[in-house]
Amino acid sequence: MDTPTHNDAESTATNPADPGGQEASQDRKEAKAGDGEMTLEDYKNALTKARQEAAKYRTQRNELRPLAAKYREIEEANKTAAEKQTEKSKRRNGRVTLFYRSSS
Repeated sequence: MDTPTHNDAESTATNPADPGGQEASQDRKEAKAGDGEMTLEDYKNALTKARQEAAKYRTQRNELRPLAAKYREIEEANKTAAEKQTEKSKRRNGRVTLFYRSSS
């Protein structure tokens, strides 16, 4: 049994094969992680993962923008003159309604 356990962490710190006590430090990190506490490395890893995920979604959004614009153009081209006039009227009436509400 050459691998240290949590019970003999003290003996690992003085182990000549591990002068820096790195194995003991790793054992303490694992013990903390087992207790539900996150280490600094855990937080850094979570942040890195979140940043990568955000970058992925930004890339997808940027790739889809031209397609969405093209879709809106096609939908606008397919509207009849009456539909266009109705939408224009609704926008105009909406502005008037907002004006009267805000001035009272």
